[in-house]
Amino acid sequence: MNCVITNTKNPPAELLTHSDKTERLEEIFAEYHRKAVVFLPSDTFYTDITGPESLEAMASEIFSYLGVKHHSVEFHIDIDSSESVAYQRHSGASRIALGWYAIEDPLLAGSLVAHGIAHHLLISRAKINLDGSEENESFTDLATIHAGLGILVMNGLTSKHVCLGALAPQNYVAECIDYFHERRVVPSVWQPYVSPEVITQRGDKPLAKQRYRTIIRKRIEQHAKHRKNIVAGGMVTALFLGFIGFNILSGPQYLSAEMQAQKDTVDLLKLQHRECEETVQRKEKTWDTLDIFIQRQIDADKTRCASLRNRYNYEVSQYNERL
Repeated sequence: MNCVITNTKNPPAELLTHSDKTERLEEIFAEYHRKAVVFLPSDTFYTDITGPESLEAMASEIFSYLGVKHHSVEFHIDIDSSESVAYQRHSGASRIALGWYAIEDPLLAGSLVAHGIAHHLLISRAKINLDGSEENESFTDLATIHAGLGILVMNGLTSKHVCLGALAPQNYVAECIDYFHERRVVPSVWQPYVSPEVITQRGDKPLAKQRYRTIIRKRIEQHAKHRKNIVAGGMVTALFLGFIGFNILSGPQYLSAEMQAQKDTVDLLKLQHRECEETVQRKEKTWDTLDIFIQRQIDADKTRCASLRNRYNYEVSQYNERL
């Protein structure tokens, strides 16, 4: 996550080991009067993001769970920023600003709000500032788990945008599930609130669709519809390419040198397009698409595939006109 922290004013602390960090977090959150070990978002928690008031509503539910009455923090959406979340500490109300793409996905927005609140709890309330941005980010990732907000962050891992500070997504999920297990929070309690993609990536079996909460069921339905559209689009493309290929093959048996060269170009583009599509499918199946840099590579490959398809269609139309 691109997270910017300014005006902390706290001297750097030293928490050298993972054990040091988790022990300190247990001490910090033992002082909070939380309603439960884990925050379970209500059915009204995830709503369309229409402005800062949507983020404030999310934050109010989180602070209520934490038992914090006066949180002294304001939320904003910076439509000009590519940062995931930025935290600024002020003497009055601190400021948490989310990047523009938080508007697109309520699950991502919820994870970013949780991450920003964790920064606020550590920096403004616990007065902890580790030496180094990566140390601060990994500590904040752990803080979201030990504050009981892990479900929110795990749901954000389904977004194409990164929602973690420093931990790898698979490591975060493992830490979170270990936290549940150690505190005897059974899967039947927390799993209905978590997108099934998060669980299946670990090789675990998802729940039956009807057991998930409303927002998660909607996400499952959206993904199913998206997959159907991809399959239908692929079938249309295959039929179209097959029809064009038939026209080419049924052309004259003897071609001029110029026409033969153009046909060779068409055949090469068809091969390159097929190989490009196969490469994208392989990467989406085997690569960690939660990594923003990997996802950018895949997006670049998709753009190249589209370019090859467009050029192929153009060359075919030119070839057919000359037959």
